[in-house]
Amino acid sequence: MDTAQSESVVSTLKDILAVEKKRLHYARIGFIFSIAALLLGLIAVVVLTIGLQTVGGHIDSITATLTDTAQRVNAAVDQINEIHIKELEASYQTFADKGVETMEQMQEALSSLPGLVQQAEDALNALNSIDIETLNQSITRLNEVLTPMANLFGRFGG
Repeated sequence: MDTAQSESVVSTLKDILAVEKKRLHYARIGFIFSIAALLLGLIAVVVLTIGLQTVGGHIDSITATLTDTAQRVNAAVDQINEIHIKELEASYQTFADKGVETMEQMQEALSSLPGLVQQAEDALNALNSIDIETLNQSITRLNEVLTPMANLFGRFGG
């Protein structure tokens, strides 16, 4: 082999070596990125697993709350179903009728009130017109007449 050829082969080998060094460098970088991606994937799986467990706990709590609410609603519906609407309606109607009757009685009583007031005024006027002194004298005279009669009847009766 001659020297020119050897130099050409050496130069080609150097170029191949340089290219292979670059490929090796990029392969290392790719490997590092692959490891980083794998680690990020593992971290994401761990975070999602923890998140799912947390969400699962919240879902269980929400499910329990919804179940409790449904039971309460069913209990309320059962109580509503136990109400006898016809009897309740009859009771309210009776109550309303009694209220109307009471209002009518109150209206009658209020309409007769002016007459009662007039009668009371007349009675007061009659009492005011009585001569108390003459009344006292009449009572004294009646007492004077009744006392001897009572004594007379007391002798014969007793």
